Amino acid sequence: MSSATNILRLLTAPFRRFAKGEEGAMTIFGLYIFLTMAAMGSLGVDINNVMAARTKLQTTADAAAHAALYARDTKGREDSITTAVNLVNYNMPPEVYGTILRPEQVWFGTYNRSSHTFTENTTSRSAVRVRLARNTFRGNAVNTYLMRLIGRESFSLEVYAIAETYRPTCFREGFVANGVVDLQSNNEYYNGFCIHSNSYVSINQNNVFQNGTIVSMPDLDLLQLPQSGFEKNEGLQAALREGAYRMRIINSLSTVMTGARTYGTSYTPSFITSATKIYLSGNSFTASNFTSGRIHEVSCSSGTVTLSSGDYKNVVIATPCKVKFGAGTTLENVTVISTSLDAKAITAPNGLQVGKDDNCAAGGGGVLMTLGGMDFAADLASFGGQFLAKGNIAFAARASGIRGTSMVAGGTISGTSNMSMGFCGTGMDSAYEANYFRIAG
Repeated sequence: MSSATNILRLLTAPFRRFAKGEEGAMTIFGLYIFLTMAAMGSLGVDINNVMAARTKLQTTADAAAHAALYARDTKGREDSITTAVNLVNYNMPPEVYGTILRPEQVWFGTYNRSSHTFTENTTSRSAVRVRLARNTFRGNAVNTYLMRLIGRESFSLEVYAIAETYRPTCFREGFVANGVVDLQSNNEYYNGFCIHSNSYVSINQNNVFQNGTIVSMPDLDLLQLPQSGFEKNEGLQAALREGAYRMRIINSLSTVMTGARTYGTSYTPSFITSATKIYLSGNSFTASNFTSGRIHEVSCSSGTVTLSSGDYKNVVIATPCKVKFGAGTTLENVTVISTSLDAKAITAPNGLQVGKDDNCAAGGGGVLMTLGGMDFAADLASFGGQFLAKGNIAFAARASGIRGTSMVAGGTISGTSNMSMGFCGTGMDSAYEANYFRIAG
């Protein structure tokens, strides 16, 4: 081999070694891996940011819908819309998030829970639909951090929320108390009947709870039972539920009372046909003292108005006095209002019947309301009857509400033995109820 060739080989040896070397092969591959991971990381960061923004937007939309419908229960449409917009602006300030909710994108209407459809109706108070948005058109789209490196600078978001009113079955037919519901022995509760306490329920033994009965309280661990427990309370264990209710009808009882004794309001009973009130004064009255279709304001000097035994029909009787019914009194299409704060503002010795025994037919019911409490002796019967008291409600043995009864107390409900309480489902058309609110699902 010539010296020239040797020299050439010596000069090209480093290049040959470099061409054959594999030491840097992973460097190029590593660059590809790095770029891939960086792209995936940027996608993850920005997608997580978008999902968090969407969750916040949906939560705010739900709150806005609830606030609008709650306000609509007592306010006008425009004020209710303003309530929703103000709530959104408080939770998502415009200086940070831009305009999230526009007033024209709050719609009142009706909601069909079966078909999940919303129908706009500007006069409705039963449902509302709101639309919240963050987009480039409004200039408040959700900006990206790393995806802008590949050309995606923002995401647009749009969410809807629908809220609807509902009325819990427990308030329509059943026993509902803010305090304890204390029930004794040998009672039977039929399918659909509800017993609820915002404190706890106390039950003795030998009671029967048919399938479909509800017994609820905030904490089932607080349920009070005798040592026999569920063994001697057939069906009780299956009936138990956890939950709590705001006592909206009791909290608004003064308003309901005022409306019921005023002609032409939404609370005026349908059997009242005249706007002219009748004013009576005295301590004792019979059914013949009251005129059918009229509202009566009754004053007394003894502190108690006694309604003697008889059949009272188609009247409203309102008084600041305590009310005592005679034995065996029957109330049919009758509303009795006592604004007395006494613990026994409304009482009956025995045999009071509230409502007509008409097998759950429309009409014929009765309503007793007081800012105090109620106390009834044996044989209380209720057929489409409602009892509303800010204080306690107590009744003795052999009560019967097999064809519809509703007792709602701001205090406690106490019942003794040998009761039969059933669910009517219809025939409670005279009952006063308050709206509750939920997000439609």
